[in-house]
Amino acid sequence: FTPEQPMAERWTPIDSYKWGDEDKEVRIYVDLEGVGDHPKEKIESNYTAKSVELRVRDFQGKNLRLSLPDLNDEVDGLTHKVTPKRIVLVLHKKTEKKWWDLQHRSAPKWGAEDS
Repeated sequence: FTPEQPMAERWTPIDSYKWGDEDKEVRIYVDLEGVGDHPKEKIESNYTAKSVELRVRDFQGKNLRLSLPDLNDEVDGLTHKVTPKRIVLVLHKKTEKKWWDLQHRSAPKWGAEDS
């Protein structure tokens, strides 16, 4: 991004989150101190069958984005809840089965050198 681009076009990745698997849902926890006082219309969550995205606009001078492509399995719904210090994304599983990982892990690349 260049300095000429307006803030609305710049996104800072959210790299820190926790997640948990439940029978019919997967929950993703994003800790953001003070987010409970942030205008609700500036917090958006979207999904496709295999991805989820959270956007928090103009939070403490930054636009924040969590993007998780290639989810472990399909979802068919998404809601989010905002608490004083956290956003909880609730992904509704299409099929009720255990998720051992949030996203698919890439298959090992045989013959690749270790660095």
